[in-house]
Amino acid sequence: MTRNDIKREVHAVLVEMDVPPKSITDTASFQKDLGLDSLDFAEMVLQCEMRIQLDIPITEIEDLATVKEIVDYLYAMYKEKLTAH
Repeated sequence: MTRNDIKREVHAVLVEMDVPPKSITDTASFQKDLGLDSLDFAEMVLQCEMRIQLDIPITEIEDLATVKEIVDYLYAMYKEKLTAH
C-alpha cells in the first residue's frame, strides 16, 4: 500500500461520514474545517483501522489535527508493520 493508497482510504472514510469531498485537503483540520468532534474522530480512526488493517492507538493520534498528519502517521505505521514481518 502506498502513501496515496492510504490517503485515498482516509478520504473515502471521511466522505462516508458525510464530509464534503471538496473540503478534504491535506491542511484541513478535522475539528475546525471538517467539523468532526471527538466521537467522529474516533469513528474515522476505527474505519481506517479496518480498511488499512492496522491497530491504531487512539492516544497516539488524538493530537493529530490535519488530514496530512494522519495520512503521514498511518503510512509510517503501515511501513513499520511491513518491516516487522
